[in-house]
Amino acid sequence: GPQEVWQTLILMPMGSGDPVGFRAWQLLTGPLFFPPLGGFPALMLGFLGFIFFAAPVERMLGRRSFLQLWFVASLGAALFGVLLSFVLPSPAAFGFAPAVLAIMVVHCMMTPEAMVPFHLIFTVLHVRMKWIAAVIARLVLLRTLGLLVGGPSDRTSVV
Repeated sequence: GPQEVWQTLILMPMGSGDPVGFRAWQLLTGPLFFPPLGGFPALMLGFLGFIFFAAPVERMLGRRSFLQLWFVASLGAALFGVLLSFVLPSPAAFGFAPAVLAIMVVHCMMTPEAMVPFHLIFTVLHVRMKWIAAVIARLVLLRTLGLLVGGPSDRTSVV
């Protein structure tokens, strides 16, 4: 059924005892799917990040380099997830989030001094892109460390 197809395509941990288990092609297919563990808000944030940042980064890098960035970020996260499966009792499901985060960080690094307005209740706060990149990098680092030392509820995804 659909559950078997899902488990065949999403990245499964090594030696999970799952009937489907890890397959080499999951390194390529896993990043194409969004794991249901993050919920709808995480999915929407991923889509918004892609919508706002992908086109400018593709224009700056060119189509070929943009696709290389997407592939390297996706494959790197999938390999990292496989390595984490040796340490964690449950899989670290990343989906397409690492590629979207890589695109966001590259955009911030290519336009570090650009200002982004954040509309708060009664004021507008302007933040430079380099600080947004720093916050994203720190959040990913803290979440990854949380995977390694946190409780079972923290082991669902990096973002």
